[in-house]
Amino acid sequence: MNALFQRLKHVILTDPVPLSVTVAVTPEPVPFAEREGLSYRPIQEGGHWGDAWDCGWFRLQGRVPADWRGKVVLNLNFGGEACVFDSEGCPVYGLTNGSVFDHAFNKDVFPLTDDAKGGERIDLWVEAGANDLFGVKRCVDPAWIEDAAGLHGTYDGSLRKARICRLDADAWHLWLDLGIALNLVQSLPEGNARRMGVMRIASRAAERYAVAGAKAARAEMTRMYLLEPDPAAPDVYGVGHAHIDVGWLWPLRETVRKCGRTFASQIALLERYPDYVFGASQAQLYAFTQETYPALYGKIREAVAQGRWEVQGGMWVEADCNLPDGESLVRQCLVGKNYFRDAFGIEVRNLWLPDVFGYSGNLPQILRRAGMDYFLTQKLSWNRYNKFPHNTFWWRGIDGSTVLAHFPPEDAYDSELQPSLLRRHETNNAEAGLMQEGICLYGIGDGGGGPSENYVERGLRCRHLNGCPKFHFGFAQPVLEKLAAYGDELDTWDGELYFEMHRGTLTSQAQMKRVNRRGEEAFHATEMLLAAAGIETYPVETMLELWKRFLTNQFHDIIPGSCIHRVYAEQIPEDEAVIARLKGLQVAAAQALFAPDGDAMTLFNPSSTPYDGIVRLPSEWPGASDKNGVALPAQRDGETVDVRIAIPPQGACTVWRDKAVAAEVETVPAGERCVLENRRVRYVLEPGRMLLLSCFDKETGRELVAEGEAGNRLTLYHDLPPRWDAWDIEEYASGMPVGEPVVESAVWRRGPVWQGVDVAFTIGESRGRQLIRLAEGSKRLDFETEIDWQETHRLLRVAFPVTVQSQEARYEIQYGTVARPTHNNTKWQHAQFECVGHRFADLSESDFGAALLNDSKYGYRVKDHTLSLSLLRAPTEPDPVADCGPHRFTYAFLPHASDLVHSDVWDHAAELNQGVARFEGFAAKAAPLLPIRVEGVDLAVVKCAEKERCMVVRLVERRGVRSEARVTLASGRLVECDLMEWNTLGEIDLSRSIVFEPFAIRTFKIIGSPSNEEGQKDG
Repeated sequence: MNALFQRLKHVILTDPVPLSVTVAVTPEPVPFAEREGLSYRPIQEGGHWGDAWDCGWFRLQGRVPADWRGKVVLNLNFGGEACVFDSEGCPVYGLTNGSVFDHAFNKDVFPLTDDAKGGERIDLWVEAGANDLFGVKRCVDPAWIEDAAGLHGTYDGSLRKARICRLDADAWHLWLDLGIALNLVQSLPEGNARRMGVMRIASRAAERYAVAGAKAARAEMTRMYLLEPDPAAPDVYGVGHAHIDVGWLWPLRETVRKCGRTFASQIALLERYPDYVFGASQAQLYAFTQETYPALYGKIREAVAQGRWEVQGGMWVEADCNLPDGESLVRQCLVGKNYFRDAFGIEVRNLWLPDVFGYSGNLPQILRRAGMDYFLTQKLSWNRYNKFPHNTFWWRGIDGSTVLAHFPPEDAYDSELQPSLLRRHETNNAEAGLMQEGICLYGIGDGGGGPSENYVERGLRCRHLNGCPKFHFGFAQPVLEKLAAYGDELDTWDGELYFEMHRGTLTSQAQMKRVNRRGEEAFHATEMLLAAAGIETYPVETMLELWKRFLTNQFHDIIPGSCIHRVYAEQIPEDEAVIARLKGLQVAAAQALFAPDGDAMTLFNPSSTPYDGIVRLPSEWPGASDKNGVALPAQRDGETVDVRIAIPPQGACTVWRDKAVAAEVETVPAGERCVLENRRVRYVLEPGRMLLLSCFDKETGRELVAEGEAGNRLTLYHDLPPRWDAWDIEEYASGMPVGEPVVESAVWRRGPVWQGVDVAFTIGESRGRQLIRLAEGSKRLDFETEIDWQETHRLLRVAFPVTVQSQEARYEIQYGTVARPTHNNTKWQHAQFECVGHRFADLSESDFGAALLNDSKYGYRVKDHTLSLSLLRAPTEPDPVADCGPHRFTYAFLPHASDLVHSDVWDHAAELNQGVARFEGFAAKAAPLLPIRVEGVDLAVVKCAEKERCMVVRLVERRGVRSEARVTLASGRLVECDLMEWNTLGEIDLSRSIVFEPFAIRTFKIIGSPSNEEGQKDG
């Protein structure tokens, strides 16, 4: 049986006739309309046409032989990915030379006609890329590369096949039948009657093939489908799927073409197979198609309207759910669902994230408030230590919101649609015996492609195949709704869905993470200032386009740091350009809000907490004074002058240029011990080893540094995961230190604004500088770090052992915090040796604690009594020079009185990260900037509504306590709405406090509020 199966593959296509082919090669894609202006040359099979990432336009010409009748196909292999276009420039079919997931997958057959008469003329255009589904050929370690030109990959784009062939349909269908039989037999136990029966049928078919050919053998194989599936078997609903990574082992320009190839092929399958259905997520991919292939986009719209194409997932992209902040996740939903509603008239009600590396504990709330009650993934099936106990369950977030979660029992989003895999809905389903339904996602993914004809044909056969579940072609959303109907019979999982792999993605490609956080802060400040300047002038479309560009880079391989080098070479500047544009919009808003004054500088604090920190003055200012003309304490360090300024929440403060000369910083060589001290705290440092020996909190009378240990312990570790280099940090890395800093110089700097120790050091092959700084009046000790990182397979971490005993630490996540154990009592707790934290992680007792803050890092480890943070990694796959080069970042140590909830940690997190918006040459006006004042919870967002001219505000309870918010409006009414701003939930009585449950995220419109009023007096 197997021998015949293998032999048949070589007789499906017969009588090859070569095509005449010419090619034009360019380094970047050329639109269809411009293809004929290129320079073409002839090429034959075996000829090389392009190197890595080259693009080629091919013209294929020929004639069907005059005596041919029936099914005729083209056998095409361009040595990479390719797309056939029609005469109007619409993609009609995608081709590829293989997939790492399915070694039998090779889309090299383009159906030309089912009813050839002979003599038909062939004249086709094909666009190809010198790359396969998974990019180009890369070396996993640059040390093995002899030719530096191949550092980022090589590729041989060669024309392998360009032929006209006959298709023996009987041989093809027999090959498919035998494939199903072989797979079913292998999946059934020995001695099973059904197994033996299928083997007998297949053996009989093989005998008939030898005597009478494929058609007779096929007639024998039909007996395999006479026995209907067991009525008690589960119902599996399969939707064609083609997970397309927005960026990974290819640049985004290639993603656009993957959309054309993939979606064109699926439209062709929909036209060919009436029962087949397909689905795709990610609004960005639809937008790429709409812009680049409008005719293909029109076909997709028709398929959606006909109920053949399922629009899945309500986010703009399938975003990482560890690293983007709370508002970014909100905007992923807001922008994604609005696009789908505008484009297709559809409200998407599910979140579709099959390949994301863990899921935030506050995601259920965001989903519910965005009108998405269903969630699908399969990624936790990859867990290293613990098998996740459910496939279908209620997922409850940190605020108590619940959504229905489904993990397809096949543990895959790229099923091959074989009987053995469908049987996993029985053998691998934690809820087997309770529920009847499951979802199968089949088709080649990651690099796109989706199902081929072979996959659909397998589905047709599995619909009537005893021995595996009952298969149906169907959409996912109706199945999710059926699963939710099981109600209380389903178990509940409370809190985050932690992924026990890929923890290195919290640190890899640090520059991408840094620019993302700066972008999130820039959006926050810009929207507030634009709203304050006047809703009528708010640039809604501009802000939407900037958000779309920014959200795209939060895709679950881009921001985690698991892409090739070219992605970061292109997308980091993209985010930087977005930030620059936002800064320009801030200046435009300042021109409307503030008065021009060449001797003034206005600072705006966008945070809901007071800003009480250091501000750098314009370079030419000798000093500064406040509104009363009183000189501010200032200190000069070289060419820079620093002052400390207090700014109220969401308020502005103006300082004026002053003739008073700032005090010069006193610099002396640092000795064996340096003491940084003010009225609130005393730190003792050992500059020669960059160690923090003591932190004495004068307000609580407590020592923070554990006896016999030291803080700011920077350590370099061996970091070479066995497989997923950029993705993983292994738990054993913490036991493999390979280096500590070697101090070259240390200078003690003292002044009235701040004091610190400036240290130059080397570590491994890298050089760095760290300014350990304490501001006057503050307890926070900052470690401002610059480093030229030149490591390979190394991890840099910093640790602070403290005198705090607690069985759990709290980490900031999106619009909230999550508690995680500091011990390893169970495998579940051991597995969490590296966890995501946003701006801080905290270890507290009831009246005392310590926080480790950062301005661009995410990978925390808090075990026993030690706060630790990953700073830099140096993987080489898929980017052989990942993170090599200069980096700037700050982490900070903060002792505090009381527990975290009642501490000032949030104030310092905002100060260290959000900071203030600076406007040189402007003086603030007296009136408040914003027409709303909020006390008791955070005023997280002020912006213009997406679809109407009114102001929208988002209020958030971040600390996890029941709170009462007091809201004051300058004018207008406060009306609560859902997160999408689509549905009104009721008007708010502002004479009373608004009760907020722990971690609540609530959205409101200000109705009837005028724009920023004229006539405000200068202050």
